[in-house]
Order: sequence, then C-alpha cells, then structure tokens
Amino acid sequence: MSKLKNTKFGTFLLIAGGLFLLYVTVGSHNNLVSWIKARAEISRIEKQKKALLEEIEEIDGNIRMLTSDRDTLEKIAREKLNFAAPDEDVYIIEK
Repeated sequence: MSKLKNTKFGTFLLIAGGLFLLYVTVGSHNNLVSWIKARAEISRIEKQKKALLEEIEEIDGNIRMLTSDRDTLEKIAREKLNFAAPDEDVYIIEK
C-alpha cells in the first residue's frame, strides 16, 4: 500500500512540475518567450546604436575637415552642390 501512495505522489509531483514549467514558459505575462523576444530586441537596438554612433563620428570628422580645410570645402561645394565661381559655367551630365 505504501508503494502505491509513493507512485501517486510522484505522478502528482511530475504533473504539477510540468504544469508549472508550462506556465512559466508561456502562461504568465513575464514568461520565457517574452524574455527571449526582449533580449533579441535589445541586441538589435544595441547594434543600431553602435552603427549610429559610428556614423556620428564620421559626420563629426567631416565637419572638422570642412571647417578647417578650404580646398575640401570647395571640392564638396563643386561636386555635390554644383556650385561654381562667378566666371565659370557648370555642365551637369546625368547618367
């Protein structure tokens, strides 16, 4: 009789443990699935932040270069903004 009670109790513990794991995995509002999704989102945002910081550093370097070097400023103005000196003509060839 004692062996039968232990088997029933073991089965109960197994079922209760399984239900608890199921609840923790998918049932609660703070479950394992949402935690994994949040970690993936954090990782994606950190990569985006790193890329944006690198872009900011590059832009800051360009600003420093343009404010300190007149020849570079003139080159950018001519190539990207199509500026010209008063006595020059600008011809734009589109591909």
